[in-house]
Order: sequence, then structure tokens, then C-alpha cells
Amino acid sequence: DGMEGAGMSTDKLKGNSSEQLRKRAEAAVDNNLRLTKPGSVSLDKSQHLIHELQVHQVELEMQNDELRRAHEELEAARARYFAIDDLAPVGYFPLDENGLILEANLAAANLLGSTKEALFKQPLCDFVLPEDRSICQSHESQLAKADGRQVCELRLVSTQSQPLWVRLEVISAREASGVQVLRAVISDVSERRRLEDQLRQREKLDAIGQLAGGIAHDFNNQLASIMNCTETLQRRIGDGDLAHLATLINIASRRAADLTRQLLDFSRKGKYLSINIDFHSLIAEVVMILEHSIHKRIQIKQELAAVSSTVLG
Repeated sequence: DGMEGAGMSTDKLKGNSSEQLRKRAEAAVDNNLRLTKPGSVSLDKSQHLIHELQVHQVELEMQNDELRRAHEELEAARARYFAIDDLAPVGYFPLDENGLILEANLAAANLLGSTKEALFKQPLCDFVLPEDRSICQSHESQLAKADGRQVCELRLVSTQSQPLWVRLEVISAREASGVQVLRAVISDVSERRRLEDQLRQREKLDAIGQLAGGIAHDFNNQLASIMNCTETLQRRIGDGDLAHLATLINIASRRAADLTRQLLDFSRKGKYLSINIDFHSLIAEVVMILEHSIHKRIQIKQELAAVSSTVLG
């Protein structure tokens, strides 16, 4: 019986219940008693055998209690694991060698716009925006060739008006059995992307302001020279057609100077104190800029009806 027990697999021993284990022990004891010749066992030996059987029974019961406690602790730990896993702020899901999702926590399911159950055996790249799927496929192919870590940012298909930007990190490793496993972590980076876009737009505006300021400053110097010459010309030629043309040149130059002054104001934004501004006058200046920049066929109509048009700005 001892050799037969040693020949059994570990999995089969684990699958036996405590009741089956006890029956086997009793069968082994009964077999030993049958092999003993009648009359060859003394009273002391019989009492000793009974004592051993009782001790063995108590040991088995204690082992059963320990197994039950271990099982309950395992179930409690598993429940805690799943609770922590679902409360994690980032998404986690393992992938097979073909990039199919094997399981997912709640955060991953929410980011991918699905349920945990529905994600099973679904290709990860199917949840990526078509324009970014080449990034996802490239990372998967690189991980399939060798162990390592790949990080990228791409957009997921979303029910919202804008695609969802996420950071995807996939780690490839080999288990002791030699099987390759992929573990993916995904997090929402949409807010960071939005702030970065705002910062880039602000940097562009600052660059445009600096460029406009430089051009306006240099152009203003040229206009000043033109206005000085036209004023000198007006004084020398007196009245007449040439004087009228000189006046028109001077008026156009002053308008151009006003335009360059506004460009300089734009390039120096944020460098003034708060003052009272007449909104009607401000609108008139904007209209003047537009009249020089839009097509002549477009007419601008102003409707200024405010009783008090002065604001602090």
C-alpha cells in the first residue's frame, strides 16, 4: 500500500477529500490486522494499536481543519485581490502571443469601452483608432520576437466626441515553463495631451507675436520716413493735384502706421496695466484691420448699441 500511495500523482492526492483520505487510512489498518495471525497480538499490543489509530484519527482531523482554514484564507485573499484589481486606477490585462486579451480589470474594461467578460479573446488592436493601429501592431510584433518592454501612446475608439488618448505599456517575459507572456498596462493621458496642445498653441501665438512685433517695428520705421517725405513734399509744392496726391500718400501711411502699432500692441500683450477701454473704439480698430485683410466683396456692418461702452481691460 505504501508503494501504491507513492506512485500516485500530486494532483490526485490534492483532489482527494478528507473523507477519502480517512477511508484509505482505515483500509490500510484493517489490512494490517488481517495479515496478523490470530492470537499473535497481545493485549498490550492491541491497546497500543488502538491508541495509534486514535492518534492518527486526531491528526487527520487537525489536518482537515488546517486545510479548511487555508482554503478559506485563500478564498478571502482571492476576493481581496479582485477587489484591489478592480479599484486600480490603471487598466491591466494579460495578452497571449497573438495579442488576444485573456482577462482584464475594471479600469481596462472602462477604457476599452467594454465589459470584462466581453474582452476575453478579443484582439487589443481592434480597440485602437484605425489611424493608430499600425503603432499597436508594430509593438506587438517587436514583443513577439524578443522579451522586453514597449511603451507607446495611441488613441482608442471612443463614444465621446474626441478619441481617447492612452499610454500603453506592454512587458514581455517568459515563465519558468518557457511560455511567453505579455502583460499590458493602460492609462488615460487625454488631459495631459490636452494641456500639451494648449501649451503648443500658446507657444505658437507667442512666436507669431514676436515675429509680428519685429516686422511691425521695422515697417514702422519705413513708414515714418515716407510720412516725413510726403509732409516735406506738401510744403514745397503748395496746392494742386500733386499736393492732393501727397496728402493721400500721407493718409495711407498713417493708416499703415496705425496697423503696425496694433501689431506691436499684440506682440507686447500682458505688459500693460488695467485701464478703461472704450469698446466702441476698440471694435472700430478691429474693423479697420479686417477691412485691410479680407476680400473687398465682403462688407462689414457695425451695430454699436451699448449705452456705456467703457470697460476695464
